[in-house]
Amino acid sequence: MTPDLAGDWIPKYVRIANHIRDQIIRGEIQPGDPVPSMRQIVANWGVSMPTATRALAALRADGLVEARPGIGTVVTRPQIARGGHERHLVVQRSTRISAPATRAEIVDSRLVPAPDDVRAAFGLDQDGDALALRRHRITYNGSPRSMSVTWTHPEVAQLEPTLLTQNDLPDEVVTYVASATNRTPRLYRERVLARLATAEEARDLQLPQPAAVLVAYHTIYDTEGDVLTYEISIYPPGRVRYEDEVAIDPRTR
Repeated sequence: MTPDLAGDWIPKYVRIANHIRDQIIRGEIQPGDPVPSMRQIVANWGVSMPTATRALAALRADGLVEARPGIGTVVTRPQIARGGHERHLVVQRSTRISAPATRAEIVDSRLVPAPDDVRAAFGLDQDGDALALRRHRITYNGSPRSMSVTWTHPEVAQLEPTLLTQNDLPDEVVTYVASATNRTPRLYRERVLARLATAEEARDLQLPQPAAVLVAYHTIYDTEGDVLTYEISIYPPGRVRYEDEVAIDPRTR
């Protein structure tokens, strides 16, 4: 299904590129598969050839597609890890949390003493020996592309013991937490910073020390504003790209 381009002030080529980009992110168009050609874009969206050309050029600039003689424009093999927004777009539209051509390994999943930030996130006793469910995961695409630690409230371990196994799950952890606690995810918040890798992170990502990493803190809240899951994702240098795109409405200026 193509988007409706009528009556919107955002450039048509941007909306077409975003539509195809989302299909690639969700895995609907796989690496090596062709994307719509310029002629197909003209026919499907009712736009001019220059607009179709600009849409494909925007995707090539992102490194998402490439031109192949005799085939056309195809999706490239993934070179970088997904950012948080892209990852949760995949989760929203698909049951798989791993990108195509990736492999996930659950290193550990158990109840452990909760660090200060986890205690604060879940409102646990700051003075006692509070425990939290820690799920440690490494994702590979040939070499390690990211590692993550997902924290959940300790009560979830009793309600959903599957989370205590070291099996890769078909759904995102938040799906299990929401089902076990009968709560609905409402808000996804992300905070990103760069720092030096810890010894554990350098080992998991096979990095020499010292090495800089990108750290993303993902917090998912329910409809009452309580935290469902708190995740820390670590990305090695050059393996992830974070982008934001905001259209400026000239009518507000």
